[in-house]
Amino acid sequence: MKTYSSEELRRQVEDLLREHNTVENPPEFPDLFPWLQVAAADGQENTVDFTYEAKQWTSNVLGICHGGVTATLADCCMGIMAAVYAGGLIPTMSMNIQYVLPIPVGSTVLARTKVIHAGKSTVNESCTILSEDGTATYAVVTGIYAASALHKGM
Repeated sequence: MKTYSSEELRRQVEDLLREHNTVENPPEFPDLFPWLQVAAADGQENTVDFTYEAKQWTSNVLGICHGGVTATLADCCMGIMAAVYAGGLIPTMSMNIQYVLPIPVGSTVLARTKVIHAGKSTVNESCTILSEDGTATYAVVTGIYAASALHKGM
């Protein structure tokens, strides 16, 4: 697995966010990328902390952030990290999510993303979604991304 300095990892992630910032998305499919911010990066630990504010449009009928948005948030953050470590955007192979607490609409969350393994065929990761101060855990997620798709022209 490639190693990065914390500064280089942060720069790589921020470059990907800028490159794929699609503010022009239609309102029926708002993208999360414009609202993701890098709070911290640690190249030795292969981690990046992203922050995200749960917008009003993410609300479900219970008045909390919809679970699908929580899953999308984790997938976006892990997907960005997978792209950095694989050398390009790659598809999600599988994702497992455990919802622990509901995310209040309007709150800012921290998505702590860690690359566990980056090989030739897959990138394995975890993402823990926490309250901004780190005292509450909202979701624990693992994901596997298809690095081999880069070599197949996908």
